[in-house]
Amino acid sequence: MTRDKSEAAAPNGIILVAHEVLAQITQEDMLAALPPEYRDLPREVVYLRAVSAKLSELPGFDWAGARRLQADEVRGRLQSVIDSNPTWRVQYFGAAPIPLAMELGYFIGGWAAVDVYQQRHDTHAWSWLRASPSSNVQFQTLELPKERITADGHVVVRISVSHRVDALETAAVIPMSLGEIDIALLSPHEDALESIADLAALRERFDQVIDWAHAARPNAELHVFSAVTVGAAFRLGMAVNPTIHSPVHTYQYSKASSPRYEHALVLQRVDELVKPLSSEQVAEAAGLRSQIQEELAQIRSVATEFRERNQADSGQWWLKAALPIVSEEVFRGPMRELAKIFETPLVESTVDLISTATADSFCYDAPSRMWRFDDRFLVALAEQFTDPRDRRQAVRLLLLHEGLHLKTHGLTGATAPQVRRFPKIVEELDYQADVWAFLHDFAIQMTGKNPQAEETRAFFIKVVTVALDTFWTFDAAGEQQRIEIRRLNRYLIWYWQLLRLEGTSDLPGVLRILANRPVIEIAGPKIESSDNRVFYSLDPAKFNEPELGLLYKQRIFRYGQSPGARVKDVLLGFRERNKTKIRDALRSISDQITD
Repeated sequence: MTRDKSEAAAPNGIILVAHEVLAQITQEDMLAALPPEYRDLPREVVYLRAVSAKLSELPGFDWAGARRLQADEVRGRLQSVIDSNPTWRVQYFGAAPIPLAMELGYFIGGWAAVDVYQQRHDTHAWSWLRASPSSNVQFQTLELPKERITADGHVVVRISVSHRVDALETAAVIPMSLGEIDIALLSPHEDALESIADLAALRERFDQVIDWAHAARPNAELHVFSAVTVGAAFRLGMAVNPTIHSPVHTYQYSKASSPRYEHALVLQRVDELVKPLSSEQVAEAAGLRSQIQEELAQIRSVATEFRERNQADSGQWWLKAALPIVSEEVFRGPMRELAKIFETPLVESTVDLISTATADSFCYDAPSRMWRFDDRFLVALAEQFTDPRDRRQAVRLLLLHEGLHLKTHGLTGATAPQVRRFPKIVEELDYQADVWAFLHDFAIQMTGKNPQAEETRAFFIKVVTVALDTFWTFDAAGEQQRIEIRRLNRYLIWYWQLLRLEGTSDLPGVLRILANRPVIEIAGPKIESSDNRVFYSLDPAKFNEPELGLLYKQRIFRYGQSPGARVKDVLLGFRERNKTKIRDALRSISDQITD
């Protein structure tokens, strides 16, 4: 049931594909690996470079973002070449992580006839060592259980070609399964596969396994833990049929991680398919990118004013440096130790107006001192905010928030995904950065003004509302069946603070509210764990007596589901992406608490 078209007739031309995620691949090296009769054929060369990474960056890597960038590049650059030359053969050369190689093989597997090459570790050459099967490639007997199990579940597939995949390490990720299958060489080695025939033998066994799973475990998802070459990973991806086979989970191995296999991508999951952006959306993203540049210029200008004003009293802390009118010392502890705005990278950075894609929604490139924003994120932001003023405020808050993370917390694009494994720490850091951003935005927007109490109250209600809507921008296309607990808690904190701000009347009152981070959480939904992240299921059938807990004025308050405390509506609001339902349900609880 494979989609592989590698047995097609001799080509009229060739398409060299260099999959350059981890390293560059020269055209000279690719040509040297080809059969002599291919070297003089008409050819096109396509370099896939949208995703770039180092091996050291793969733990905590943004695999979903990388998949989207790769898919966009393949659609934009490779697909048109293949479509224009239907009788040509693709020649694949890959220097990429296993999950991205499998994803690319799956993505283009039904489009074209493909020949696969792999780089040897001893000679670094890309040519196959021999034309016939190697006598060293001997597989263990493939054992496929005969009983049919229709229950939902997981099947573990270990593929040991370059190295032995340890069953204990896969059990640390998938402890309970409906079957464990091993495709393994008797003597795994990095350069074990020496010919196309050897690769075909591996592919044949993988075909047997995924076809067996379709028949014998029809409702199970496959988890493929593979120690293979990049070329082999690409070929395995080509074997997966989107209309027949179960979802295939891929993993990245890291010796330094625990567990050592990190979940990366799921092949052929329908809700992960990404449509290309329209020309109108690309233009809209470019316009918003220019607006971000303008907002950053305003931040830099105001920060310079703050620095000059602060020179007279260098001992001022960040809030007094931004808002000299503040007289009440309500902040204590770590909140007072945050950086001043003119100490952050914001004062010396610019926006990259050329780059349109990044593996994350946005990133800060320290060497060039540039902020880069992905077109898809900007389009989502534009869709979230129809009012241009709200849109500009959203990007100001984003820049301010991330600027503080960079300076005070040392969070960068490389470290942030790793810190997400510590949700309580991230919750505190995000709260600090949110408060810092809100107060600095107030200082920026009120420069030269003397805001009255009602104007101040209205500003902070608005700024928190815009921040919450920005959170929803990141979650708009996310899963509706579950939500990461740390993200749910961040929403709860700021929806709760929003309700408290509605009852305040002046800046000192605002500061007293912001100085006290709510300790609030929900219990009852089923807890699920995946990729070192912890989720609440948003399936109502899995709610076990939902309850909201609140620590307020050193007292613990507990609220179960009732007409006066609609805890279940909070969870359903997240499932339905219904902001009003969440806010109203929390209001039903907050109205019961008196100061």
